[in-house]
This record gives sequence, C-alpha cells and structure tokens, in this order.
Amino acid sequence: MVTENHTLTRLKNVISHDLFIINFLTLILSVNIFLFPSFLLRAVIGFPFILFFPGYVLLITLYPRKDSLDPTIRTSLSFALSISITGIICLILNSTGWGIRLESVLYSLALFILLFSVVGWFRQRRFVMNDRHGKRFYKISFSLGQNKTDKVLSSVLIIVGLAAIATAGFAIFTPKTGQTFTEFYVLAADHSVDYPSEVGVGSKTTVIIGLVNHEAQTTTYRVDVNINDVKSAEVGPVTIEPEGINEQKVTFVIKDVGQQQKVQFNLYKNDESTVYMEPLRLWFDVK
Repeated sequence: MVTENHTLTRLKNVISHDLFIINFLTLILSVNIFLFPSFLLRAVIGFPFILFFPGYVLLITLYPRKDSLDPTIRTSLSFALSISITGIICLILNSTGWGIRLESVLYSLALFILLFSVVGWFRQRRFVMNDRHGKRFYKISFSLGQNKTDKVLSSVLIIVGLAAIATAGFAIFTPKTGQTFTEFYVLAADHSVDYPSEVGVGSKTTVIIGLVNHEAQTTTYRVDVNINDVKSAEVGPVTIEPEGINEQKVTFVIKDVGQQQKVQFNLYKNDESTVYMEPLRLWFDVK
C-alpha cells in the first residue's frame, strides 16, 4: 500500500511538472499541424512554443533551483531568450539545405526543447523536490521584486515579453503579402523554348501560353494573339486562384509571306482595357 501511494505520488509529481507539460504541448502541436490542422489550436499552442518554451527550458537547465531566479525574472527572461533562440535557429536553418520552412522550424525547436528538458530534468534531480523549480507550472508570480532595481528590470522584461507577443500576433493575423506579380510565358508545343523559326504560309502553328498567379488574390486573365498588330485569336478569360497555374494551347495561322513576321501576345488582367504587362513576341520567317 505504501509502495502504491509512493508510486502514485511520483507519477503525480511528474505529470504536474512543467517540463512534462511543455513537451506534451509540443507533441500536441506537432500532431495538430501534420494530422489534424486547426488554426486556432496552432495559434494557442504555437505562441508559447515559439515565444516561451525554448527560453524556459534553457533557464531550467541553467538555474534548476527554485530560488535561483525570481519568478517574474524567470518568466520575462523566458520570453526574451525564446526570441533569440528562435532567431538563431532560423538563421542556421537558412544557411542549410532545409531552409526556413514550417517543418524545419518545428522539428528544430521541438528537438531543442526536448534536449534541454532532459538536461534540465537531470540537473534538477540533484535537489530535493521542494527546492526544484517548476513543480507548479501554472502558478506564475508577477511580483516586481523587493528593491527599485529589481522592479525596473522586471518591468522592462515584462514589456519585452508583451511586445514580442504583440509583434508575433500582428505578423500572424495580418500577414504581409510582399511583392505581387504574374508570371506570363510562351512555350513551344512540346513545352520547350525551341520555337520554329520558319513556318509555311497558311500552316497552323501551336504554342502554349502559361500564367502563374502571384497576385495574392483570385485574378482573371485574358490574352490576345496579334499577328502583325492584327488580332488573330484570344485565350480566356481564365480565372486563377492565388499561386495557381494555367497553361493553354493556342493555334494561329500566318497568311502573309515574308521575313520576321511578328506574333504578339498581350495580357489583360480582370476587366482592364490596357495591357497589364510587357507583351511577349515571337518572330517567324514565313515561306
């Protein structure tokens, strides 16, 4: 009976420990992202995962005793260190083949949190339970300290942490679209750029017109095919979703014999009557 109670007590201590909770939430976030995508859950756990967990486990490794740091200082430093750790990890990833992607950042931060959680747990084992920090993760003190210096430092660190949360929230909920543009290209019928230089008069010539929408919104396009400045054919209108690709074959016939016959492709966006971007041109010798 005593053994069972002792086992239950140890299990309760482990489950209520902050390191267990942090790694459990990290696991939930990973499962949520890859198996059950939910923006709300991703945002709720993602904020502390990026802005709090890395610095917190690092501080537990460096200061495992409960009285090593003031609770408010520890909490505020966790925010500040997490921002630095995440930035350094992203810089390292950017210089490797993995790049800064959702998967690479998630795996790297999760590995960092797990490794320092293990090291911090082993360091805490040197102290009795009551001397270890992190027994009650959900109880955070916001005392600003005993003297004026502690109060000023605590206030500054709290402001830094809140500013980090506000900045991350702004970046997530009001993302910048960056430069918007449209890819517009013409390929030969076999998807190469090996266009025929000579065609027979009255013969059919087929090319592929391609469009890629980087306008960050659904866009409608139309392409006019002009032969020697006279409209010969039209492609579209075609509506393309953001980051969508559309390729269509168009066939035209040049009816005049001559050198350097011009075939021009004019792109129009939405209902605009003016050409959206620089036209594309092909030149043919017609015999």
